[in-house]
Amino acid sequence: MATAAKIQVTRSSRVNSPKARASYPHIFKPTAFQGEGDPKYSISLLVPKAEKKFIEDLRAAQDAAIKELYPTKVPTNFERWGITDGDEVDDPAAKGNWVIKASNKQRPRIVDANSAEILDELEVYGGCYVRASLNAKAYGTSQKGGVTLELNVVQKVADGTPFGGAAKAMTDAVGELGAYVGDDESW
Repeated sequence: MATAAKIQVTRSSRVNSPKARASYPHIFKPTAFQGEGDPKYSISLLVPKAEKKFIEDLRAAQDAAIKELYPTKVPTNFERWGITDGDEVDDPAAKGNWVIKASNKQRPRIVDANSAEILDELEVYGGCYVRASLNAKAYGTSQKGGVTLELNVVQKVADGTPFGGAAKAMTDAVGELGAYVGDDESW
């Protein structure tokens, strides 16, 4: 009886992102994509297209991880993940940016601009500005493999206009409630 080939993994050195907008941050609780697969902590970074050096460094990190795992020959069934041209996706917020997707089964460290731990899950939201520590992770067997981006640290550096309408709806609801001026003696 044949045994399944063991999956090998290699990681590159870390690459730090420039200031980018956070999109779909799932960094406090892991989620599974469309409810399938292993839950992971993840984020998409919208990085301006002008940040060419960062994209070159990220691709070089991916190439280094691939070369370490496959020093002589990369399998023909090999996929690259994590770097997408935002002009090619159906998301208006991504236009003019690179979309960098990173994830990890381990919770990333989440800090503010002064490197103090962030505990409030509402503090990091889609639309705020962050930096991230990433590394490339190559994985596979001799027959099949891929390379993805692994998320290590998220650093919130500034507030921004939230994506979507949930934040505005919550602000409006608080405004509608107004200040409480009732009489507590009726309890």
